[in-house]
Amino acid sequence: MKKRNLTVMFAAVLVLAVLTLTSSNALASWLDEYEATLDCYGWRFNGSFYFGPEHNEAEIRINVRLYENGALLFDETYWPGVVLKEDPTFDFSGLWGRELCGDITVAGTFHYRFDGGSWTDRQINAEFYCECNGDDFGCTYTPGYWKTHPDAWPLDHMTLGGVHYNKAQLMQIFWTPPAGGDITVVLAHHLIAAKLNVASGADDSIQDTIDEADAYLEMYPLFSNPKGAAKAEGERIKDILCAYNELPCEEDYDDGMDMLTSKTASENLNAPAAATEEISWGALKKMQ
Repeated sequence: MKKRNLTVMFAAVLVLAVLTLTSSNALASWLDEYEATLDCYGWRFNGSFYFGPEHNEAEIRINVRLYENGALLFDETYWPGVVLKEDPTFDFSGLWGRELCGDITVAGTFHYRFDGGSWTDRQINAEFYCECNGDDFGCTYTPGYWKTHPDAWPLDHMTLGGVHYNKAQLMQIFWTPPAGGDITVVLAHHLIAAKLNVASGADDSIQDTIDEADAYLEMYPLFSNPKGAAKAEGERIKDILCAYNELPCEEDYDDGMDMLTSKTASENLNAPAAATEEISWGALKKMQ
């Protein structure tokens, strides 16, 4: 995967003016300089504090939410350390821990406080693009693969049909059989797999069908078991996602996407384990 050849993709510098000391602020401390650098590889925060005579240290906490092509990759809180009065400068950094590809959004908060006092916040917001190698798409994998390889998931959260689910809920959906041939369940299995494939670096030209599947599940929510023409429409969308999820790694994706109009039989991938129990929407909600 190729990345943009820029050392810094985004930098925001905030310098707080040093106040003229008076009797009312002579004991004050503040964030004197602050620079946030966010790019395709990681984050860096550096700057310095001004310490008044009553304070001896500043504690830092950083919350970061990272989105790749609109999908939340993670929401992490870092506690990088404490800055002491003897050396008021700080320079903390970290890596994302994975390669990024496409449109990236980072949103979060830089928190600091003096000597265990109340927290003060500085918002973090950045948007940038990490280049991908268009000739080196990642492989796609079936629902059967993703539901048996949870450690390989690139996402811990996902929205299906306008409803937000955490990873445990998504795994429950994966292991739920389509009672009565409920197309919303079968479609959800392939929609989850397709979103995981795209987030892992596979060809994202399936995005229009992913959006269509989300719209369908908004109209016919999970476990609603639509019939007739509504069911047939769900099957059509499912077949396209199914063909995408089953694309072989060796195929050129430009040619391989021609397969997406054909129907493939993969319902066997959704067969539940013998001990699997059907889960309801109410049970999913209780897991939140």
